[in-house]
Amino acid sequence: MHRSCPPAPRPGWAFAPGSLPGLPRLLLGAVLAASASAALAGRPLQTEDAGVLARGDCELEAVLEQAGAGAARVRGRGLGVGCGLWPGLQAGLALATAEAEGQRSRALGLGGKWRLAGAEDGGPQFALTAGLDWQREPGAGWRRAGLGLGVVASLPAGPGTVHLALDHGRDRLAALTTTSWGLAYEAEEQALAGLAWAPMAELVGDDRGGAAFNLGLRLAAVPERLWLDASWGRQLKGERERVMTLGLKWAF
Repeated sequence: MHRSCPPAPRPGWAFAPGSLPGLPRLLLGAVLAASASAALAGRPLQTEDAGVLARGDCELEAVLEQAGAGAARVRGRGLGVGCGLWPGLQAGLALATAEAEGQRSRALGLGGKWRLAGAEDGGPQFALTAGLDWQREPGAGWRRAGLGLGVVASLPAGPGTVHLALDHGRDRLAALTTTSWGLAYEAEEQALAGLAWAPMAELVGDDRGGAAFNLGLRLAAVPERLWLDASWGRQLKGERERVMTLGLKWAF
């Protein structure tokens, strides 16, 4: 399954530490990673894949998300679009909003993905990703927040595909550098009750916080044109943040 554009730096994609007092940084990062990064296409996975949109093909994605740890709650929504620019290269743009404790922050992400090897024939694929992001917190203007670079691989594995991703990002506002990773399995679509469903699961983490798992399900509402999806995930240690999402994708 293609992704419109690559992920922006994680965690804390659009929030500097302390911007929303009392809420765990990882919780904020999870919201913006899923709803505001430039990796919206290919949901509900957070792990990037190596697929690249064909020249002239585009995807529009929208997502609603809620994340929580204890009594803390963050709600986010995002909208992104990505298009194939020429063979082997695509770019995308995403905008998101996150709200917590009566405060609202916004994020903007710009990303690109370049296929290094492999073709759209079901074989192994490899790609490089890059992303820039900006943020706007309450009472402040837009500021460039981060830069991220990554490498991804998608490998056939039985009736599905394994995705491996490694990203290195710099959060300018927090003056932090983070390396994040993802390992995902995306099953092929299976027919059930006359509809095509694709289950998937992943582990994601970084060198600053605990790992988390994510379970997802995608429905092809209109074959090759419109998909609906949902996911539920939880951090394995620490605050054990929980994240739930609903999304859709329209290919045109």
